[in-house]
Amino acid sequence: MTGRRAVIADRIDRALIGSLRSTGPGTLAELMNRTGWSRPLVTAHLESLLSAGTVGVIDDQRSTGGRPARRYSLSEARRVVVGIEIDGARARVTIGDLGGRMLTDSETLGPHSRGLEQFVTILPAAVDTLLSAVRRTKVDVGAVGVGVHGHGIDRGSIERRVADVLGTTVLVDRAVNLAALEYRRGFGRLADDLIVVDVGEHIASAALSGGRPLRRAGGLAGDIAHMKSTGGTEPCCCGAAGCIESVASGAAVLRHLRRSGATVSSFDDLVRLERRGDLDTIRAVKQAGREIGDVLVTGIRLLNPSMVLLQGALVRTGGYLINGVGESLSSTSGRQASGVLLLVSDDSGRDAVLGGAVALAVDHVLSLESADATAAQPGRGGSFGRGREVERPGSVDFELDGS
Repeated sequence: MTGRRAVIADRIDRALIGSLRSTGPGTLAELMNRTGWSRPLVTAHLESLLSAGTVGVIDDQRSTGGRPARRYSLSEARRVVVGIEIDGARARVTIGDLGGRMLTDSETLGPHSRGLEQFVTILPAAVDTLLSAVRRTKVDVGAVGVGVHGHGIDRGSIERRVADVLGTTVLVDRAVNLAALEYRRGFGRLADDLIVVDVGEHIASAALSGGRPLRRAGGLAGDIAHMKSTGGTEPCCCGAAGCIESVASGAAVLRHLRRSGATVSSFDDLVRLERRGDLDTIRAVKQAGREIGDVLVTGIRLLNPSMVLLQGALVRTGGYLINGVGESLSSTSGRQASGVLLLVSDDSGRDAVLGGAVALAVDHVLSLESADATAAQPGRGGSFGRGREVERPGSVDFELDGS
């Protein structure tokens, strides 16, 4: 295939994949109608995508007579991806299909004491178990997406070690970036320009622009954790002082309450006090929200998002933190920020990160495999026959050493 023809064919493959991803499964006739292309052209490219394992086939149960029409679907493709979330001493693993759907729920294993090294020794067996449950093997895994909580993550080490044991492409990103991707998928185009702030024991944030996470050179674009608060002087773990992380995170509020004489020994104690209506705790949490809101004003002025979404354990307690954020946005930013939609996640980002890890891997697979299908000879691909229901047997959690 010549270079020009290959480029055109690749664009057709990408358009078919894009249609199946955005609009859902479709028959040959429906895909012809969506694209405006002829039956031979659409058929040839679907067969190539089937051969590559990128598209699967299901029967159309809505048929009213005769042979049911075949419906093409990414979710029924043979290819799958692995999604991983690493949070300090814990990791969760799941299998996802090319439609971006997680095929497994979670179950817990652990604890484990040797961190990443022990994680990668047990990861292959865990992935094999999950793949067996959805009737796949490692050869069907197109890519692995990994979301890592915390600042200063060592992407290179994680990518290399996981790739070594699973034998496929591994993509690593900050957990909050992947949560933002998953929220964007849920909200649709309304969230193309979005800021997500996770406020738990620590603070992390991400920004989407045009539906894609802002990363830039250091991979930390959109992160407000180490922006300066208006008057804070508390030393920060980064070596500076007065960062939002050091004055408005759950850990910072905890330190403030201890200095004020409160009996709090853990972040869970802080959450319990707020839920019980302790006035000192409520004031401290609300002030943390004001500090976060003051910094968000700058981000809103620079990025002009359509919405700001807050998630995390401190956000989902009594609503006092979001009240503080809202006060700052309405009092200091003028019309631009006051028109931004302020939302709160209802799941603390737990499933959002894992779903985002699956989406990260799916993006990679579909980008590559449309090109792979282009190189195949049209007409040589075969269907997988009827689609089947897949059990949801459980994803796997690991306990890792936080050191």
